[in-house]
Amino acid sequence: MLSWLQRSRRAQTNTNHTYTPARQRALTRRSYFGAAIAVVAIILALSQFGEAGLATFFKLRSHEKELMADVQQLEAQNTQLQEKMVGLATDPAALEKMARQEHNMQQPHEEVLTVFPEKQNNGTKN
Repeated sequence: MLSWLQRSRRAQTNTNHTYTPARQRALTRRSYFGAAIAVVAIILALSQFGEAGLATFFKLRSHEKELMADVQQLEAQNTQLQEKMVGLATDPAALEKMARQEHNMQQPHEEVLTVFPEKQNNGTKN
């Protein structure tokens, strides 16, 4: 009597079997289906982990949010500068104040004194 292992080995070595046409078509369909599944799996893997994958998508999405925040900040700064420009064009006192503070300008009869802060000695004596 043959054991199941011997029978399976004998069945594997016996390649003289023939398939019916229906069985052959079924095997062909299975192999095509398996190949299609493999192709779909490869395409999904490449779409997930490739250059245009999900990780890249989420990185670009966070970068877009940062850029949008920067744009909003710059738009607010632009609005402030436009308001300041309108104020300087319409208010002579504001224009004079800016000229004195930012450009150290003076009237002909005025003297400007500049006060420099003392140097810190960091605990040493000269």
